[in-house]
Amino acid sequence: ERNKEAASIEKQNANEESENASKIEKKAEDELQEARPKLEKAKEAVNCLEKTMLTELKNLKKPPAGVDKVTNACLILIQLEKDPKRLTWKNAQEMMKSVDKFRSQLENFDGKSIPEEQISLLKKYVDDPEFKSETMATKSAAAASLCNWVINIF
Repeated sequence: ERNKEAASIEKQNANEESENASKIEKKAEDELQEARPKLEKAKEAVNCLEKTMLTELKNLKKPPAGVDKVTNACLILIQLEKDPKRLTWKNAQEMMKSVDKFRSQLENFDGKSIPEEQISLLKKYVDDPEFKSETMATKSAAAASLCNWVINIF
């Protein structure tokens, strides 16, 4: 009798665990489905980036207003930069020094595992009403594509 009771309790516990696992799996699948279109848009933004566009951007002596915000966001994501004092145009140019390498870093970036610290640093850029690819397009085609990439990776 005790064995039957223990077995019944075990079965109930196993069923509850199975149900919980199914809920977690469903939630993860839903999140992935939600993220997939944004990741595709980020990939498209990188595909639009031509080497000449990036070369032109990195060779600017001083970027137009707002473009530095886009490159700062890239520094935070690509270089995992945390120190606001290091979010400079000079460091952005260094990051883009090898255009092919930089483009490859963008293409291969894993947007599914951005550290929480980077997310909180990026928030101020992404929440800025001027941080839009349309706004950046009037300043630099490369900045517009990079802005689109940041927004969709975020």
